[in-house]
Amino acid sequence: MLVPAMKLASVLLWSYAIVLVVFWVRAVAAQDRKSHVGHFIELLACLVPLSCALVAMVMVGAVIGIPSVVGFLFILLPAGVVVALSLEVRRVEGASDTLESWRLGLALCLAIGVIAGRGGI
Repeated sequence: MLVPAMKLASVLLWSYAIVLVVFWVRAVAAQDRKSHVGHFIELLACLVPLSCALVAMVMVGAVIGIPSVVGFLFILLPAGVVVALSLEVRRVEGASDTLESWRLGLALCLAIGVIAGRGGI
């Protein structure tokens, strides 16, 4: 029962990450060309804590002997990417509740399409 729930959460998070990447690229493309590299470096800087958390989780899983560390990584990786992209999109284009609900709706539609295309979870 836990594995299908983890797959569903992962598909939802990856779908939201794809939507956020599109919005981030559009927001950065609207900026001055001289700032594009800076925006990319700031996005990578937001991903550094995610990288550290993933390495720490693998190390702790190896030391303690947690067999399901892959399952935790299955959720932690897309969640960290979503958090980093969300922070950067909000920083670049500003915060709007209606736009955020639009993004979530797009991500949900994309996730439903992926799940339907695969024939279910």
